[in-house]
Formats: sequence, C-alpha cells, structure tokens
Amino acid sequence: MDKVKEYFWQYKDLKKRIEVILKNYRATVDYYYSDLKDSNPDYFKMYNSAKVRFVAFHNNPTWSGVAFYFGANEKSEDEIKEVDLPVDYISSYSNIPDDKIGSLIAKKLHILDILYKEPIMMPKVNILAFTNDGLLGQSFANEEAKKWKNDSTTSIDDGRINEDLPNIELPASISAYRSLLDNIDNAELSFEVEEAVSCYKNKEYLACALVLSRALEWSCKLLLDTEDPEIYSGLPAGSRSLNSLANRLESHRLIDSYEHNQLKASIDYRNSIAHATPITQIRNIVQHIFEGIHLIVQKIIDSRND
Repeated sequence: MDKVKEYFWQYKDLKKRIEVILKNYRATVDYYYSDLKDSNPDYFKMYNSAKVRFVAFHNNPTWSGVAFYFGANEKSEDEIKEVDLPVDYISSYSNIPDDKIGSLIAKKLHILDILYKEPIMMPKVNILAFTNDGLLGQSFANEEAKKWKNDSTTSIDDGRINEDLPNIELPASISAYRSLLDNIDNAELSFEVEEAVSCYKNKEYLACALVLSRALEWSCKLLLDTEDPEIYSGLPAGSRSLNSLANRLESHRLIDSYEHNQLKASIDYRNSIAHATPITQIRNIVQHIFEGIHLIVQKIIDSRND
C-alpha cells in the first residue's frame, strides 16, 4: 500500500513527473547515444539542463490535465516552473483539440521561445499510467538520434534540406566568440560574420561556410596589416589564397608553426566542402572554419596589447 501511495504522490506532483521524464531522457542518452551526444551535443540540447514550463488544468474534467513545454537551458540546473492560465481562457477553447490548444497556450503565455519540443499534453492524475513519463523521456532521446541520422544522410543540395530538421543553435564557437569579434571593430569582418550567422540560422549551411571562408581570409588580411599594410596590398591577386596568406603570416612571425597548422586545418576543412556534403559534416566544417577565425582575431587583439 505504501508503494502505491508513493507512486500516486509522484504522479500527482507535476514537477516530480517532469523530473522523471528528464531523468529517463538522460539515462537513455547515456545508455544508447553517449558517443553520438559527445560528438553532436547540439542534437541533445536538454541533456545538460532543461527549461520546462507546465500548465495544470485544475477543476476541468474535459481536459487532458496538464501541458508540458520543454526547452534548452543555459543554466547549470534544470528550471521547472508552473505557469498559471486564467480559467476563462481554458474554457473558451474547450472545443479545440489538445495538439492545437498546447500551441495556443504557449503563445498566450509567451513561452514559445523556450520550446525545443512540441507542447506535450498529459493525462490527469486519475488516469494512472506510471510508465508514461519514463517512456516519454526515452522517446525524446530516440527522436534526437533519429534527427541526427536524418541529417547525416541528407545532402546540402537535397530538396528535403529544410524539412524536419531540428531547431539547431549556433555552433559553440560562434556563440562564444561573437563578443571577441566585436573588439576588432572592422566593418567588413563584422558584416561577413553577421551574414554567416544569418545563413546558419536559416539552415543555409553551405552559404554559411562560404561566407565564413571570406571572413577567414579577411581576418588574415587584418593580421598582416598589423605588421605592414603593404604586405597584403602588394600581393598579386593570384597569391591571396588562404594557404598563401597562412604562409605569409608564419613567414612574418605573426603566427608560429603550431598556429599555422591549426589555421591550415581550418582551411583544409573549407576546401573539403562539396555539394554532396551531409548536413552534419557541413555544420562541423562551419565550426572548424570559425575556430580559424577565432585564432587570427585573438592574434590581432594580442598584437594591439603588446
């Protein structure tokens, strides 16, 4: 009897139910997809921490009972909060299907921006199916692995590129080093990076990579200018390739041999782009190109501080 009461309490405590969902989600990722998560963390956005909102439909027997809204969280711990909704708002939409009302509520409460999953409509406490929450968490992990598989087999020139793709955030390097680029205060470089960010947000990954390549070339030019503006301007047009610029930077001791290899790796990734490149690979290339930009930008900032 005590065990039954414990289950009942857990099922009635909506925050506890969400914790069960997240626990089983992360356990499934750890057991089945840990390697995939380590190499593609942006497909498992709620693994480190989640931001969850829920709305309970109190005293309304015709409704499912509760709506859960899941999103990624930048904080180190899960953030689970209940949001109140006026009863008259609920009753005014009593004839709308659950899958529609969930989105309407999210819009009403201004929580669409946190959504990573579609709104989840769950049964009331008197519908006791204790395994549902754990299975829901497992399904989240399985869906994310399926999305990765879809992206890894869909080429950037495939007509299906904009269908059923996850809501992917910017690569860690772009998110982390945008403020670093602001310190350069160069209109051309800022324009190229903003264009790349815009392309990425619109899932135009090939265009993003190509624009970042221009930004990488321009950052190399800016670093050469710290030594002597005549170096770049004096180069023939045919000698301004990224590899040539990297060689010039090392010959003028603006980067060392190790940094030259790092930069060359970014250039090699850029040169590996083809129209048949899978989406997962093109996004990886974007990350590496930006790491090259970050390397050069940091050198420019260091030169100003010397």
